[in-house]
Amino acid sequence: MKIINLMLLLAALLLFVAGCETFSLAGLDSNADAYGSNVNWTINDTAYTEVDGISVFASYSCVKSQFNVKGKIHNAAANIKNCHVQIELSNGNILESSEKIENNLEFTMIIPAENQNFDLWKLHAEFDCEHDNHGHGGDGDHNGNHGNGNGHGGE
Repeated sequence: MKIINLMLLLAALLLFVAGCETFSLAGLDSNADAYGSNVNWTINDTAYTEVDGISVFASYSCVKSQFNVKGKIHNAAANIKNCHVQIELSNGNILESSEKIENNLEFTMIIPAENQNFDLWKLHAEFDCEHDNHGHGGDGDHNGNHGNGNGHGGE
């Protein structure tokens, strides 16, 4: 059974990579905290982090100026309802998206990144979060106030 799951994960990864311009897992994230990745990724990398048994891959498309995010929930009984992903750019901006997960074991997101000049980025993910407290702005203090100070955060 583990071999089948591994093969399915590998197949999903290959499909994800097929749409990427380049692929690198340099610096696989062994420094993940409860919130996500502490690894700085380049614009040519495919980032990977695992949070609470959920694998998240993300890559940047220079052609489309967007981040493509794909995730896999390994525990079908986990009943994950929401996903909140943040991309922290080296220019100080934070891009984010929240999605409802409709009883699927996999999810995809597109996070637009138009007019952003950056070299490095970090991937952060939360699950079953109260995304009402994650405004596009705030102080970036991980207490529901994620963002760049240009919007509203949580309390």
